[in-house]
Amino acid sequence: MATIRADSESSALPLEILAQITSFLNPPRGGGDLEACQLTLSACCLVSRMWYCAAVGLLYENPYITGCNYERFVATICPSINAHVRKNGLANLVKTLDLHRLVYHGSKSKTARLLGRVKSQLEVYVAPQANFGSVETNSGPLIRLTVYRVTSLAALGKCKNLHHLDLSLVSEALNHSDLSHSLSKLEQLDFLAFPRAGKVGLISVIRSLPSNLRECHLNCTLKTSIYSHEPRPLVEPNYKLTRLKLPSVRLGEFWSLQEYLPNLEYLTIGPPASRGSSSAFDASIFFFSSIQHLRLPVECLTDWFFDPPDFFESREQQSLLRIELDSGDLPAAFEEKSICDSIWDAVTTGIFPNLRTVGVHRSLDGSFTLGRSEDAEDLNQLLQALAREDGDKARLSEDLAGVYTFGE
Repeated sequence: MATIRADSESSALPLEILAQITSFLNPPRGGGDLEACQLTLSACCLVSRMWYCAAVGLLYENPYITGCNYERFVATICPSINAHVRKNGLANLVKTLDLHRLVYHGSKSKTARLLGRVKSQLEVYVAPQANFGSVETNSGPLIRLTVYRVTSLAALGKCKNLHHLDLSLVSEALNHSDLSHSLSKLEQLDFLAFPRAGKVGLISVIRSLPSNLRECHLNCTLKTSIYSHEPRPLVEPNYKLTRLKLPSVRLGEFWSLQEYLPNLEYLTIGPPASRGSSSAFDASIFFFSSIQHLRLPVECLTDWFFDPPDFFESREQQSLLRIELDSGDLPAAFEEKSICDSIWDAVTTGIFPNLRTVGVHRSLDGSFTLGRSEDAEDLNQLLQALAREDGDKARLSEDLAGVYTFGE
């Protein structure tokens, strides 16, 4: 009886059909079981040459990298020169390089070498915790010592197609001038998360942002006041940045943002750096007529937030559509009058005329919970009624309007 080969030309499916089949094994970024899909794609590559051609691109497009397979991945993508291995072209297939599962695996020089190899097609990069930064290496005899500085930022600046850059896990304080120099070369970058270590000035950060950036997360500590630490240079406003996440900032720092980010729509403020530290917004939100979605810790609120002084009467009409109150200590100003009552008054008196949604963290007092508080029920009905009255001009449907809870 004749033996039928699995990869014979007569029995093989067209490559287009195989590519269509394997496309269902590639989960979208941030969804699905990436590890299981990688194992399946790896098995497909072993079936035949046709299956290999159909699956290898998806296998290396978004590799699932852990401490167990990192060294083998690096050896495959960028083998040592001494190994005399012919280039296999797999580095050009990598579009997403997510190293957030690594802690102390590898080295800084290896991270820089890996970035340099996959730079041509890389679109998404998530840096590891420990091995991202600069390292100095020595060469030559002790008498004539030469010091070379290998930095991951230099390799990062060559990734011209990068759209998403996440440095939030990096524990080393990076040199801000080096980081700014690398960021200036990433013209297609639209998402950036800064490292958590280090201390920078707010204006210095604004100056370093790429011109096409749309979302920025600042995880590091900001200097206390821009007026005492750095001058206010002439900076071209960033009209494309619409989403910003900040650590807790003081009032003067927050006011300065309006000048440089005139089209900011989504603003998230982190918790205070220390218990009892000043981070109140007072009425500073009224300098931002463009903000539509605001998330902040409840302890940042004061009575000025919902009842500003008379000198704010000439302000522009607020576009605020949603407020999310994150976990924290309830301010003393709201011990007698509930926040729900304050929001009700702010909406009905025209302070926040466009507000339609209020989110409350589950850890806050039960007085915010629907079904347990008359104030929350009344506010929920008011916001839904206003959304219904908006009709065709509504920016938010009635189903999405009202009071809701989030978090755990």
